[in-house]
Amino acid sequence: MARPAAAKTKHASQTRAEYAKEDTMSEVAVVWFGEVGLKDVARVGGKNASPGKMACSLAKEGVIVPVGFATMASACRDYVAGNGIEAPLRARLAALKAGQETQ
Repeated sequence: MARPAAAKTKHASQTRAEYAKEDTMSEVAVVWFGEVGLKDVARVGGKNASPGKMACSLAKEGVIVPVGFATMASACRDYVAGNGIEAPLRARLAALKAGQETQ
């Protein structure tokens, strides 16, 4: 099996402040839930944006929201492209939609 392609990351030597100032959410692989909301659905997907919204808004109301992170959609696309698995994934999804068994 082929080795997975590495996700895009920032330099480990960057401080959090440098990272936040430079971050455009287009070059990172993951972001904290507290840094995303419903405005970021295209970048992180709806299932990641919703906990982000909760982390941002419900925490102010005293609701405890577990700390977590969202994987960027671009990181997923980069992984799929870098490992050449788009065609097999599409074929399996098509078979699944057609009611065929997949392995």
